[in-house]
Amino acid sequence: MNRQSRILATALIATSLAAPLALADAKKGDRLDKKEEAFVAAQVSLTQAVATAEAEVNGKAMSAEFEREDGKWIYAIEILTSDHSEREVLVDARSGDIVGIEED
Repeated sequence: MNRQSRILATALIATSLAAPLALADAKKGDRLDKKEEAFVAAQVSLTQAVATAEAEVNGKAMSAEFEREDGKWIYAIEILTSDHSEREVLVDARSGDIVGIEED
């Protein structure tokens, strides 16, 4: 087998190995994962959850995460309170209820 044939064979093998991975990745990009689906379906928006959390502990939001806790999708919102303490306020993404407040 000459050099050109070996290069061609190597390229064909590499392409045949990479193609299924590229197709799988493209298919994955077309659908949402469970977290994204839950976020899109949440009845309470991030803006509403932040406003609820800020009012509950009299402070300003520093960050927020969307996560699953105890079987529920919640917003975990870090708040800097007026007395400069940090609290994490947990807001149910379905009902908008405060489900927990943690001191940081």
